[in-house]
Amino acid sequence: MKSVRTYNWHVWPSVQKSAHPPLVFFHGFLGDGQDWAPIVAQFPNRQCWAVDLPGHGHTPIVATDSFDGILQTILSDLATIGPKVDVVGYSMGGRLALQIADVAPQQVGRLIIESASPGIDSPAERRARGLFDKLVIQKLQCLPPEQFVDWWCAFPMFGNLQDHPNYPTLRSNRAGFNANQVELAYQILGATARPSLWPRIAQLGVTAYITGQHDVKYKQIAQQLQANCPQIPVHILPKLAHNCHFESPTEFGTLLSQYLPT
Repeated sequence: MKSVRTYNWHVWPSVQKSAHPPLVFFHGFLGDGQDWAPIVAQFPNRQCWAVDLPGHGHTPIVATDSFDGILQTILSDLATIGPKVDVVGYSMGGRLALQIADVAPQQVGRLIIESASPGIDSPAERRARGLFDKLVIQKLQCLPPEQFVDWWCAFPMFGNLQDHPNYPTLRSNRAGFNANQVELAYQILGATARPSLWPRIAQLGVTAYITGQHDVKYKQIAQQLQANCPQIPVHILPKLAHNCHFESPTEFGTLLSQYLPT
């Protein structure tokens, strides 16, 4: 196994050898691999890996990067972790996880998606998202980091996230970003960066889909997935919103353990 990895990975090697594949986590926008530490703690018998996606944490991004290039680098990194991995992806990281399953299904075992969309089919919705993306970039350029985090986390999909007792810690962690790096990441890894995977979602091997009751947008996506692919278990968690694994890590970890051997 190669020892050099291109991106920065957080590793919890409490178990050097396991009967189960490595468990790999992909974080969301403004996050980093350490976001998953409370969830990893619930899988003491698994070797766990969590990447800092480009532009986040300790993984830089440059203007010449592309979605395809980032995808290939991650696939190369995953090959050094193991021949097959189980994957959990949240939001932006969930979109990336679906792309990985699409282009390299042989590398993905179980696949858990949290509050992520397979893509945007409608041209009108893509145009609307493009306008929203311009607003996000404008805010990134003009707001101090902590104010941007507050602005971002005030969107309805996050429910009452700012009332969570651990929100000050999340806010502080998120506010450590570099605005230029995050702007590039948002542009390159954004929701309109790739064609929609809705037409192939049934073939991507999704093990389960999770989101929160108070995230109206992604609850609708979960219901659409349930209607289109009744074979995929869908969990809409009561009292939670977009970021279920932060809002209730024990509940989220317990649910994961139904699908991922502990």
